[in-house]
Formats: sequence, C-alpha cells, structure tokens
Amino acid sequence: MTAVLRLKTFQLAFHFYKKFLFISLFLTLVFFFPKKSLAFIIALKFMLFGILFLSYVNTPLKQKLIFYKNFGISSFHLFLTSFLIDTILTVLLVVI
Repeated sequence: MTAVLRLKTFQLAFHFYKKFLFISLFLTLVFFFPKKSLAFIIALKFMLFGILFLSYVNTPLKQKLIFYKNFGISSFHLFLTSFLIDTILTVLLVVI
C-alpha cells in the first residue's frame, strides 16, 4: 500500500495541519458570515496552502519537514492531505 493511503499518513498530516487549524477556522468564519460562497472560501484556502507550500519548500522552514519525510511522506503529499482535511472541515462547518 502506498504511503498516501495509510492511516498513519492522515494522522501525520493532521499533526502538521494543527498549526494552521485556528487560522483556517477564523478565515472560514470571516468569509462565511458575509455570505461568500463555499467555492470562494475553498479557493482562498487553496491559495493559502500554495503560499504555505512555497514558504516551507524554499526557505529554512524546509528543515521542519524532515520529520514527515522520515515517514515516507513527501512535502507535496503532506500539503495536499492537509488541504483535503481543511476542505472537509470547512464544508462541515459551513453545512452545520
């Protein structure tokens, strides 16, 4: 089984995502109450994750990703899985 489909991958991605959880929830609430669409909020968060990806990959923050690489998770898969977790939480928050 590839590293992307393992439960451990999702656990590690959530461990990484926890640093950004409150910022993400804050952005969701800020843009949801003025009645912005769900697609707009998700697109905004996608751009946010793109900026985070570039900042982690091209700066000294790259050293913080070694922990996840030791488990066989590439930085791209880590950010993609974190974005998917964020998208699921955003949809749940907007629907509720």
